[in-house]
Amino acid sequence: MRRFADTAVALLLPSGARVARYFLDVAGFLYPHEGAFLHRLARAAPGRGTVVEIGSFHGSSTLCLASGIHRRGEGRVIAIDPQLKYGAGGSLAANLRRFGLEGVVEVRAETSVAVARGFDGKARIVFVDGDHTDEAVRADVAAWLPHLEPGGFLVLHDATSLSGFPGPRALASALQRTVGRDGTFQAAGTIGSIAWFRVQGGELFEPSDAGRGWLDPLLRMARAGAGHRS
Repeated sequence: MRRFADTAVALLLPSGARVARYFLDVAGFLYPHEGAFLHRLARAAPGRGTVVEIGSFHGSSTLCLASGIHRRGEGRVIAIDPQLKYGAGGSLAANLRRFGLEGVVEVRAETSVAVARGFDGKARIVFVDGDHTDEAVRADVAAWLPHLEPGGFLVLHDATSLSGFPGPRALASALQRTVGRDGTFQAAGTIGSIAWFRVQGGELFEPSDAGRGWLDPLLRMARAGAGHRS
């Protein structure tokens, strides 16, 4: 039932038709407006760098990012997840093939820190959705932030009041306090459980937060009704 509801909601959103089928067919933990946001960001955010995803599981967010790259007509996604070597990798690969997106995704079954150490390019988006402990999230960000090009986006999943994970939430709060102050981040925002930060410099670009105004309040009400407390 959750998948059908998420698919229906996705169809109401800008770019939602591009990602709705992923919500129907692929297990994952994205809200519909988050998936549409990732698609739009991968498609339209300026820059020439790679899109990096940390934490892929079965590939719901990978597909959203990759479909944006496919629509853009250039670039690639590096999908990083050490757990892929223990079973989920087959599911991810099958989902990429099923939707015809394997050609724009490079899968790395390693830790993000190890991949970052050997990465010699630039990234325009880094989506962090791996190990949610405070130490691991901070290590992922520390490893990849130097690779973000001017104007690039750091995107943290499960990092707002709509998430029950203290690690990403604490880091997002800490980074929010630095925006416009230490020369690293120029802008920031949230949508669903996602917190995003735009690196100083580069071409100005404000990502669309379509769905945030009505879906976020509904999700907060649902969490409160289910007994969750942020």
